[in-house]
Amino acid sequence: MTISIIVRHLGPSTHPGGSPQTVHGKEGPSVHEGKSVFVKKGTTVDTLIKAGGYEWKKGNLHRVYFDGLSLLYGVTEPVSFQHEIQSVKVDGEKLEGQEADALIRDLGYTEFFYDVKGKKFEVNFLQPPSRPDNPYLERLKAGLKKKVEALK
Repeated sequence: MTISIIVRHLGPSTHPGGSPQTVHGKEGPSVHEGKSVFVKKGTTVDTLIKAGGYEWKKGNLHRVYFDGLSLLYGVTEPVSFQHEIQSVKVDGEKLEGQEADALIRDLGYTEFFYDVKGKKFEVNFLQPPSRPDNPYLERLKAGLKKKVEALK
């Protein structure tokens, strides 16, 4: 089974009572499609739950959410915590200062889930990321793929 992943930047214009917001020089949300993730065992929902997701249903919505996005992104260790992140390691590469702090903050304002009815992954930024050109989609997808492959 192939699962598509969609990245959607959400600003106040897409939330009730919000106002328009520019992301990537465009008004409102923008959507980026990524490469697929392959799921081979069990149903999609079962596989994603086994890979660390949790199922959520409300009304017509049916999703599998993922927490721990810093681990999916590839953050292996915070080197120092104080009032702000001093440094982190991402796949062995050390990020320091504002870059490290911005990454952890961005991931804290990010939702990553699978829309069961729409049959697609979505990444919602609840506020614009500090670096819109950062490969959030590719890194989260790669992290999830590793977790799914570990189930084999």
